[in-house]
Amino acid sequence: MLLKKRLLRFFKRIIKDDANRFLKKLYFLLKSFLAKYLGLYPFSNGREIFSVLSVLNSGKWNSAYSKDSKVTETEKQFCNYLDADYCILVSSGGVAIEILMRIFKGSNKNVFCSHIRHTCPAQPFSILRSGVIPLPTNPGIDPFSMPKEIYNNSSEKNLVLPTHYWGYPEKLNHIIPEYTIEDCCLSFDSYQSNGAHVGTQGIAGIFSFGYLKPIQAGEGGLICTNNKSLADEIRIMQNYGISNSEDVKSFGLNGRISCVQAAIISEQLKTYKKFIDLIRNGVYKLQNDLSKLNLPIEIYIPSGFRIEQLGFSAVLLKISSPLYLKFKIELEKNGVETVDTFFQDILSLSYFKEEIRRTINQHEEKVYEHNISINKNYHYPDNYIAIPRKWIPNKYMRAFLKNAIIKSFKEII
Repeated sequence: MLLKKRLLRFFKRIIKDDANRFLKKLYFLLKSFLAKYLGLYPFSNGREIFSVLSVLNSGKWNSAYSKDSKVTETEKQFCNYLDADYCILVSSGGVAIEILMRIFKGSNKNVFCSHIRHTCPAQPFSILRSGVIPLPTNPGIDPFSMPKEIYNNSSEKNLVLPTHYWGYPEKLNHIIPEYTIEDCCLSFDSYQSNGAHVGTQGIAGIFSFGYLKPIQAGEGGLICTNNKSLADEIRIMQNYGISNSEDVKSFGLNGRISCVQAAIISEQLKTYKKFIDLIRNGVYKLQNDLSKLNLPIEIYIPSGFRIEQLGFSAVLLKISSPLYLKFKIELEKNGVETVDTFFQDILSLSYFKEEIRRTINQHEEKVYEHNISINKNYHYPDNYIAIPRKWIPNKYMRAFLKNAIIKSFKEII
């Protein structure tokens, strides 16, 4: 009898475990199939696992030991997508910034890089690690763009790093290309008014595949450029400074990406165009719905751009300043979360207010202090609300968002 009870308990555990595994598999299959329609992010397109398996079975996991790897294949995909001559996968967007800054600094002293002040701290820290001094700068008339004079004054010792926020390209009409590096980490499949993909107007463009990014692979980054000599330098620096001759002739670091990550990125890239078109179609429909409500709110579309040119890693709603805070609070009460439209104010952070002075020389400190003095008066615009794009592709999610907007206005007007 005791043996029977033990066997019964044993088989019950097996059945229970098998059922759990089945339910888990079913859950992940449904999630993979429905994720982009239910607003889940990141989501699998269902093919990444086969791509990863092909890499694992190939034995080519590290691009440094194979010229014919998944990394090489994926870089060629990006060249075709971006219409760029050279694309180099790296370990992160931050590493991409550091590599480029180190190359452009070279052996020069007192090199600076202007960037917009409301950004992720990863940006100025990546600049600073290279020995270049970051200069956080107030935006111009457009809160997502730097002033024209920043670009007019660019030089080999005054680099510029424009940032394309949330899939909305910064207008780069005044750049000197050889001194401009574009941060496109939040703006894949975004296009300038002339039809050029962001990242291809300056000397180089930077993309990221980390958290919140348009293509999500956990980590990873990419540099694109049309300059062969620059591409060659990037490849040497990202591989410990090792050239084709196996000699080390310059400073280098480990900026490579694994072939396993490249396998995920590759499959995401193959289906991205369909996904972003789904987002844009949803934006058109939401824009049409909002126009019929006669409410003081609209989807922000920058002047001179069309919806099909925008990457929409988030959708920006524009509202009058007096209503902003109350509406944002009510919107979240009604079940629609928002994300910070503007990132951290770099000049408000303790390190960049005080501690940075310990790491820079007297001349650099003088320029840095001057930059603070001319940029000290600044207030975040309070009429843009960033909505995660998960609310856009599916008609039921859009309907929920629209009803939440209507309900929120009823509470405040």
